[in-house]
Amino acid sequence: THVIFILATTDPQKIHVTILSRCQRFDFKRISAKEIEARLALYMQQENIQIEDKALAYIARLADGGMRDALSILEQSISFYFEETITLDKVLYLVGAVDNSILFGMIDAIITQDTKKALELCDEVNAKGRSIRQFASDLLEHSRNLLVAKTTNGMASVLDYSSEYITLLQKQAEEVSVNELMRYIKHFGQLEYELRNAI
Repeated sequence: THVIFILATTDPQKIHVTILSRCQRFDFKRISAKEIEARLALYMQQENIQIEDKALAYIARLADGGMRDALSILEQSISFYFEETITLDKVLYLVGAVDNSILFGMIDAIITQDTKKALELCDEVNAKGRSIRQFASDLLEHSRNLLVAKTTNGMASVLDYSSEYITLLQKQAEEVSVNELMRYIKHFGQLEYELRNAI
């Protein structure tokens, strides 16, 4: 009989050269959101489950390059909404996230210093029972996307999103400077960290 050892690590540089020299090495890379979405769509077609394209696209983005995470979120959605059409709103509710329109609205309110609008949006998120921590995390990601859209002119190869979403990012990015976006990222990052570590 033969025994095969499989070593899995995110820090291959820490493996001693004596071990590395006796191993076959396979580097796994993140999967693009479009590839994940296409694979999930195929599974849903095979299983005859009704799900919106927008819901699949959101799950693919949320998985952040991990097919296992995408399948876990999809499985949860199928179980929670058994024999129902799975919509984007249902997936957002399941993960405690908010629609992109609220993220764009919040950034617009911050840009124009519209405190009333910002508080109304926070109240809306809270009233819907969505996670404030997830909202902070989403705002951080949205701010990063705006920065990338502004500094790369919306290159699709860098921003792994639909062309429609990239266009909206570019339009909003025109209204704010790079320095301001860096400030948003800093503050949202700090807020997300504090909420994550709050008891």
